[in-house]
Amino acid sequence: GDDTSFAEWAGALLEWNPQLRQVRYRLVPARLKEEVFWSRYFAGLRQVVQREVFGEPSAGSGPARQGGREAHPPDPDGI
Repeated sequence: GDDTSFAEWAGALLEWNPQLRQVRYRLVPARLKEEVFWSRYFAGLRQVVQREVFGEPSAGSGPARQGGREAHPPDPDGI
């Protein structure tokens, strides 16, 4: 079901990205529930994809940009 797919994506992302793993370790569960962390992460990722792939402006100011590109990937700590 959806929960299995969600867990598989989350696990794969944590294995693939040590920075994301560190941010998650700092935030979950001390400041955020697991579901909230991933909801915010994927919402930020969706905004970046919409803007970069489809050229759609995202809501809010978003991360700093340089020359039309992201300066850094979305930071779940700042969302």
